[in-house]
Amino acid sequence: LTSQEASDEESLNSDGKKYEENESIIMKHLPETFIKARKEAASGQTRAAAKMTRRTKKMLIPLQIGQNCTLRVPDVDREPVDPRNFLVVVMAECEGLYTVGCRERKLASKFTAADLQVISENILSID
Repeated sequence: LTSQEASDEESLNSDGKKYEENESIIMKHLPETFIKARKEAASGQTRAAAKMTRRTKKMLIPLQIGQNCTLRVPDVDREPVDPRNFLVVVMAECEGLYTVGCRERKLASKFTAADLQVISENILSID
């Protein structure tokens, strides 16, 4: 071997040792790094969920019994000539779900405040 090739081989060996040393150091701290990243991600998700909950509570005010609302009918459940939404009155509330009724009868399903849009006029009553 020439002197240059020998020095290149020595530098490769020393780089190999440095790489192995660095790799062992990294592997020692790798689980800690993953745990730290997971904790940061979990705390970020918790903060985002709390922010979303606060914003939703501000937007969705609870409905009062006897309040008139409109209920949107899903497109798949109606014909093109049918109305997009219809008038309902809030009859009861249980754990954030509202029982509503229209002119004909009480509806079997329960709805959230997000499903109902409050209107200012009192057209229907609970009677």
